Amino acid sequence: MLKDKNKPMTAARAKGPRGRRRRHGEVEEAAEPELEASSLATCKDLLRATLTHWGPVVPVLGPTQESVGQAAPGSKAPDSIHAAASLVANWVLRSLAECLLSRAEVTRLLDWLESYILPHSVVVADLLRDSAVTSGIFRLYNRHCSVQGLAEPAQDVACKFNTIMLQLLAARGQIDSPFHPVVEALCLDCLDEKDEAKRAPTVFLVSLYVKDIWLGAQQPDTFLAHVRMARETAKPHGEAEAIVALCRNIDSSIQTDA
Repeated sequence: MLKDKNKPMTAARAKGPRGRRRRHGEVEEAAEPELEASSLATCKDLLRATLTHWGPVVPVLGPTQESVGQAAPGSKAPDSIHAAASLVANWVLRSLAECLLSRAEVTRLLDWLESYILPHSVVVADLLRDSAVTSGIFRLYNRHCSVQGLAEPAQDVACKFNTIMLQLLAARGQIDSPFHPVVEALCLDCLDEKDEAKRAPTVFLVSLYVKDIWLGAQQPDTFLAHVRMARETAKPHGEAEAIVALCRNIDSSIQTDA
């Protein structure tokens, strides 16, 4: 009888610690995927920060080698360098879809693209053939060049992003619109404009044009609709608001070029 009574107690005592160990193990197993995801995100951020400090350097053939038409020992270097640059830029731009960048990070990325990637037409053409890359660029652009993203502290980022997107549109051959020269001039003016009240509507209108054309529109309907709406709703007398004056200038420029 005593032995029978002791058996459940022994079993209970034996099960207790094992049960506690199992619960601790379950907590650790549940935490591991979250820790791995966090570590992976940190590694990607560090890698992206490192890569955006790197730039391809293409060697230039000497005049003697060019004149005799002989291949230099490193004559295949430009191809390999362009391939490396495409690989790096492809990964950097694809990785943007998975994270939210701060304004400082976006500025560093845009400076890197402008200085080290855009000057290489071969690399740019390779990137623009990848739909995942172009989608990632557009999502980032849409995030930082929306109405909410055009608050005063962020206008520098939006201005630079507009400039880069216009260059990418040119690389895609999307410059047939008669409005393109007008928008390019607006973008240049925006870079030099110190008055934030005037710069904000300029940045906004340029971004509308870019979004229309980037998405394949034959003409920038959203851009033109805003220009017309600003002109039509303007008060006939009194000083015009910055965006109204800007839209009048745009309309005048378009009619002059037509």
